[in-house]
Amino acid sequence: MKRALTALAGAVALSFTASACGSVRPDAAVVNGRAIKVRDIEADVATLVRMGAQPGDPEAVTLASEGMRRILTVEIIAEVLRADLQARGVTVDAAAVQAADTSLTGEQAFGAKWTSAPAGVRARINTAQATINVATQAAGGDAGFNTLLSTLTQGAKISVNPRYGTWNPEPSASGEFITSLTPRLTDR
Repeated sequence: MKRALTALAGAVALSFTASACGSVRPDAAVVNGRAIKVRDIEADVATLVRMGAQPGDPEAVTLASEGMRRILTVEIIAEVLRADLQARGVTVDAAAVQAADTSLTGEQAFGAKWTSAPAGVRARINTAQATINVATQAAGGDAGFNTLLSTLTQGAKISVNPRYGTWNPEPSASGEFITSLTPRLTDR
């Protein structure tokens, strides 16, 4: 586990160094012209790996890879939904963000560890989750949300950094929107 976290930290540090040199695509994805930054996704994943992996856990690398795909998917979906909610005059208020934070602190999510996550990580993930929750409620529940999401992702302009995979506007049978995840520093 320690070795896997050290490797992850090294990869994050190397990506920051490469970003500073200007030779690296700084966006994990661009959704309708709005960028989702690599540094934010990597910070979120590093935090979640630290929170979710147990000492000696050989699955830390798998957790990091899965975390990258899941967090980026949530951020892309939230960005697509933000524009739609804004166009309809629906807002994601502080109460919705607090409710998302409370749910992530719950037993089924991260538990008490979530409260020790860096503020920026919590804010990004809480806001994305709150956006999804508000959109689900505005759409009348899960069925309406799934229809809305399908429609919105079909019409959205989504470009994913090849390092993270390929965006598919129709999720796979397992519900994944990002496929062919191959996180390698050389792909950026």
